[in-house]
Amino acid sequence: MKEELNIENINYKKVDAVKFPYNKYIFNVFYSEDNIDVDKLEFQEEVIQVNWFIKDEIINLLEKVVVLLL
Repeated sequence: MKEELNIENINYKKVDAVKFPYNKYIFNVFYSEDNIDVDKLEFQEEVIQVNWFIKDEIINLLEKVVVLLL
């Protein structure tokens, strides 16, 4: 987190890394309940995008993925 986004002193847990072989993208998913000032993020060149979701949004997204996989 420090190297990729310039975030320090937060508690986080890596949830998963999703790899897409056709374009070699890797989506790293982390979880934290700490407050993060998104205006202070400084992306490294390999970071293309960062999205922030609240817990309910993540649950909703996961439910949609499960439906798509069935």
